[in-house]
Amino acid sequence: MKEPADLKGLKIRLQSNPVHIATFEQLGASPVSIDGSEMFAAMSQGVVDGQENPYAVINTFRLYDAKQKFMSDTGHFFDVIVFAVSKSMLDAMSEEDRAAVIEAGRLATLEQRKLVAADEAKNLEAILSHGVEFTKLTKEQREAFRTATLPVYDVVRERLGADLVDELTTAVDAAK
Repeated sequence: MKEPADLKGLKIRLQSNPVHIATFEQLGASPVSIDGSEMFAAMSQGVVDGQENPYAVINTFRLYDAKQKFMSDTGHFFDVIVFAVSKSMLDAMSEEDRAAVIEAGRLATLEQRKLVAADEAKNLEAILSHGVEFTKLTKEQREAFRTATLPVYDVVRERLGADLVDELTTAVDAAK
């Protein structure tokens, strides 16, 4: 799979997540919500043509043994782990303690990103060792997927509010 049109009509196993489902519908796929515990059987029996998951899930569930012979790295989703602290709790802290908590969150975020990158590389290597053909999309190919799924942002804006979505996308763009 190298371009959005390659997904047209394919049955893709997804989590029961409205944004994921809307994204793949926008790409022309037929999303199928199947529990993770049933994913291997669904792939093996041809109930679905493919699935969407991070490398760790693909490796853990050994989906390469379930007729998954191809994989494309489209970068279509970016999952976020939130470091959250109650505002009232932060406000009750001394300036020094508040700064220490914020700095600890920043450092934990940087370390978590390193650990995830190492884990993803290890899992990808394991998947590829089982003969899965891997396609790493170019920047232009990824942009085609991003452009094709822009209407999904409107769906999310309706649910969460335009200000919040725009603030998040601006922060993501700034972090690139």
